[in-house]
Amino acid sequence: MSQCGRIDNPLSKPLNFYTAPLEKGPQVISFAALPDTEWNASAIPLIASTSSKLPVTFSVTGPAEVHGSNLSLLPSGVGLVAVTAHQAGNDLYREATATVRFNVTKVPQTVTFAPIPDRTTDNTPIRLVASASSGQSVTFSVASGTATISVDDQLAVCCTGTVVVVAKQAGTAILEAAQASQTVTFKPNGLTPPCSFIGFNGESFSIAFRGEAGRAYVIETINAFGDVWQEITTVNGDGPGTDTVVPLPQSLDKVRYYRVRLN
Repeated sequence: MSQCGRIDNPLSKPLNFYTAPLEKGPQVISFAALPDTEWNASAIPLIASTSSKLPVTFSVTGPAEVHGSNLSLLPSGVGLVAVTAHQAGNDLYREATATVRFNVTKVPQTVTFAPIPDRTTDNTPIRLVASASSGQSVTFSVASGTATISVDDQLAVCCTGTVVVVAKQAGTAILEAAQASQTVTFKPNGLTPPCSFIGFNGESFSIAFRGEAGRAYVIETINAFGDVWQEITTVNGDGPGTDTVVPLPQSLDKVRYYRVRLN
């Protein structure tokens, strides 16, 4: 009882209310799968949506980068790419993510190698012609047989027999390697003996050939125009043995290739 005989009304006192926090609801991201692909420069669209209708952002690991809602593959390599769609949530929805993965593989290519017709061993260099479908440069090598290839892609042979030449594109970070081969048979021309090596441009080496006993052979150097620049020496064949000639060093700077012929 209060003073003056009044009774306090308990309902006249202020009430304290407790407000329970709202529990955020879940949201789900639907993210369209990305198929495995060969490397390409086209933009790949990223398609994702949320059950909450809130916008998503994307991030990526692997040889690719995100530009808004598009993905670009990087020319630095291939491999596994993982793209994550992310929605950060808000006062009503919890955070959500979804990830899709796909593999990027190298692009195949082909090498086109112009046929090399069979010919006699006349020691004239043969221009090798090949190209890659990718537009990348092609290199040549001798897989079998006795021949050499110059720095400007010319094949020289001084021996009878079969030569296999390979044209190769080594590939890149995004291109598969590719190669093609051509086989050419060199027949005797009646002047050039069988030999084991012919060389180019400033290399120091010996020329070995099998000459007929009692016959004389001339070792010549051929210049950049295909003309005889110098007769190095004359050698007599010794039949079944191997005759060896070491070119003079001072002649190497002007020599395109060497030739052996009957005197």
